[in-house]
Amino acid sequence: MKLKLILFLLLFNFLPLHAGWLSIEGRLARVEFTDGHDSLALHLLRLADEYLPELYLRHGLADDLAATRQVRIILNDLPDIANGFAVAGTVVIYARSSSYLAVFSEDKNWYELVLKHELAHNVTFRALERRLSLLGLVFSPDVPRWFYEGLAQYFAETWNTRRGDIYLREAALNGRLDYTSLDNLKDGALLYAGGNAFVRYLATTFGDSSLIRLLADRRNKWYYDFDEAFEREYKKPAETIFQDFVRSAVLHYGSFYSQFPQDGPATAMPDFGSQMYQLFPADPDSFFLALIRENEQDAFTTLVLLKKEKAGWKKIRVLAKNINTPVITNPDNNLLLYGRQAVRDSLSLPSLSTDWFVYSLAEKHEKPLLKKQRSRYAAFTSPDLVVFSEVSAGFSRLRQLHLPTGQSQILAQVAFSLGQLTAKDSLLIVEGQENSGQHRLFQYKNGALQALPVDLPQPARPMLINDSMFVFTASVDFHPQLYRHNLNTGQTALLFNDDRPFWMEYISGLVFGISTWDAGRHKKFYEIAPADSAAQEIRPLLYRPDAAYWKTYQPQVKQPEPKPYNISAPRKINPQFSMEHLLTLAYPAYDPELGWSGIFTTGWFEPLGRQYLTLLAMYSGDFDRRWFVSFDHQIAAGSFYLETSFYQGPVFFTNAAEHAAELNQRSFWFQARQRWNFTGRRNWRFIPSAGWWTQNYYGMERLAGSNYSGPRVEWLLETHQPTTLEPAVFTEYLAWKSSVFAAVNREKPVLITDQNLSFGHRLFGLPEFGFRNTFSLISQFGQGPALPTTGIDRYYQFDLPRDGSFSRAIRGYAENISSRQVIHNSFELNYVFSVNPGWKLFSLDLKNVAVNGFAEGARVKSGGFRNIFSSGIELSAADTFYRMAVGLARVNDGESPPYERYYLRLSLWLEALMMQSRPIGSGGDEPEKSQW
Repeated sequence: MKLKLILFLLLFNFLPLHAGWLSIEGRLARVEFTDGHDSLALHLLRLADEYLPELYLRHGLADDLAATRQVRIILNDLPDIANGFAVAGTVVIYARSSSYLAVFSEDKNWYELVLKHELAHNVTFRALERRLSLLGLVFSPDVPRWFYEGLAQYFAETWNTRRGDIYLREAALNGRLDYTSLDNLKDGALLYAGGNAFVRYLATTFGDSSLIRLLADRRNKWYYDFDEAFEREYKKPAETIFQDFVRSAVLHYGSFYSQFPQDGPATAMPDFGSQMYQLFPADPDSFFLALIRENEQDAFTTLVLLKKEKAGWKKIRVLAKNINTPVITNPDNNLLLYGRQAVRDSLSLPSLSTDWFVYSLAEKHEKPLLKKQRSRYAAFTSPDLVVFSEVSAGFSRLRQLHLPTGQSQILAQVAFSLGQLTAKDSLLIVEGQENSGQHRLFQYKNGALQALPVDLPQPARPMLINDSMFVFTASVDFHPQLYRHNLNTGQTALLFNDDRPFWMEYISGLVFGISTWDAGRHKKFYEIAPADSAAQEIRPLLYRPDAAYWKTYQPQVKQPEPKPYNISAPRKINPQFSMEHLLTLAYPAYDPELGWSGIFTTGWFEPLGRQYLTLLAMYSGDFDRRWFVSFDHQIAAGSFYLETSFYQGPVFFTNAAEHAAELNQRSFWFQARQRWNFTGRRNWRFIPSAGWWTQNYYGMERLAGSNYSGPRVEWLLETHQPTTLEPAVFTEYLAWKSSVFAAVNREKPVLITDQNLSFGHRLFGLPEFGFRNTFSLISQFGQGPALPTTGIDRYYQFDLPRDGSFSRAIRGYAENISSRQVIHNSFELNYVFSVNPGWKLFSLDLKNVAVNGFAEGARVKSGGFRNIFSSGIELSAADTFYRMAVGLARVNDGESPPYERYYLRLSLWLEALMMQSRPIGSGGDEPEKSQW
């Protein structure tokens, strides 16, 4: 009966969970999309069939190869930190309401640019496939990321301001451009810009044919070795040639920007916190509002009220946290408007939207305003009227909201993207990007949006001075500069010219607030008096063609002949079942004493995480004693997950017996899990799950009470302000995790409850110093004996769940205690003294090195009561969800004299693994770090 139940649940786990998706196919690609994106999906498919032959030729491949394996394109709206990505044979394109599209895409159609870039990745993957690629992605080429991104940008894009120039220029002129910067994932903008420019430099110096030969190096090899192939083609290592490129870039930028005035008539504003994203006056009396990252380790933004004093800023109070949009103030300066990204589930994937809030400075109170808005920008047209620019996949619109009544109306709707707004009384101006890719500024007039006669490239971020003039940024010769436009005369004049790029921030009377970056690309704020800077003139700029040619050079490949193709009718699909091959490997071996043995492993995953399957099996001799199987499968639809796990093999960590190595186990776990997110002043996450759990121990001697199965219910409710120091130090953390298990197949049923309350916080306002406390209560109910897997676990070296048992470890205490009740508490004081020392353990980066003091203990009910206490100090290193430590513990178990013990310890913070990426905000004004 048990076997039938397992087989039924396994079969049920593979059944389609959610439809609602459609697919259309062309000659070289197919597009999967959700209902409502039909026309856009058709457009992407036509673009793919048009672009792929060209990309194949640029890679030195015949485009006929593409027809043998269609490219899968997924189109959807998602919460994202990028506008698209490619993995193996799949390309993912986020719809136009992507949160980063506010930056737009220079002078190219957004879908055309992103799709062609990701398709270039796809073709590069195919060009670098070798014989071992048949075994899965693990054997894909070992190619640096800068080369992937540089090729995609060179083959699919042109050079422009936001996609390279201003980032590369800053690094070159400030001495930050070297070969290591190409692998700097913390600075994605520089990685992309450097890779783009370096690949262009290779093409212009050695020809496009050199790139084709580099990609084709030794096609019959087992795998592709990038470093060897590069040296064979260019006769030097990449790092050496990159030094030549750096010299040419410094010559170009030094010559180009030396012609601009430096440090124009501007007054620097003082810094506050680790990073200021937005700054604007709160009233005329030296009070300012700032959206900041208060500490370098914070992964969230904070809105604070500051007072400007001679010595700098004085923080008056914190108003709000976790803001993901620019902060907008009304004309009376008494209301603040801002939004927080909210993740909600739509169809089979999470959906991104914004929840808007209004803050009253007089009442010092925040209240919700709008839910599920596809908008990041807004502007007040009066103290009570606000207009939002909403961006959807196929259209954008202006929505006006009356704050006192909550009534809204649609002012205008257009078929292209809208961005930042500026308003003064009834005058409203908004930036936009037409479907052709052209950037324009529009005025809302007579119930429609009318293009303004601004004849400058990439006009953006308008800000009204009065009812007839506004200021904006335009990129002339790849250089952002400030301009002023007169609505009455239609004339545009240069407002402020400097060798650094500047953007408008605020206007206060006759003073303009502007911003730029320092050498480390931190935002710096300045104030200017327009009357002192309006007389500047644009002088002709002298280029150095010998150093700048890599900017304008384009791939020199003959265009392929167009081929006819047919597009299929849309059909319904279940996209979870199109998975990419991660790895499949089988390895047999023979030993004269043990006989035949072998290992088999396979792994498959769906690129958007909607399904994965892994299987690992090892065999050596006797089935019961030498057979190891691990199977894990998960399928998801939106926030709903079904997971099946099966394990048979040795017991590695358990408190079931003193000689754990002699034990084996079989375990089966089937669960259904749901996730809910709640957005407000805090982001809460609630994850309940229910399933069936089976555990069976066997070995040289059968353990009494070691076999049990039954239903298990768990849930996690947690909230925290994220920080890069987790899990060493938490900013603000609170979680309640609970589990209830009933062993129903026993003669005497047993019920076990496991309750955990965890909380942590910074101390004394220091971001690197804090505490964490976890309180646990484990109780067993029923007439049966205490289960051998409930109680105190002797494996204090491992702070992670194992075998599904209900046990806790105490540092330094190496004994097992079976118990019907455990009251456990662990308290830590942690101080991080080095964030990134550069240490490695094998391939793991050891970061957030901390010294920790701890005190933990348990009251155990086993016959009578036993009290066990441990305290000590340890040195630890952590990254994201794990922590490794070496320490000294002093233990007092109440039965023997206190003793001390040195130890090594590994901890896993599983809550971090369960939490999906949570988009964090920059207030909309950080230099763009989103990349394709």
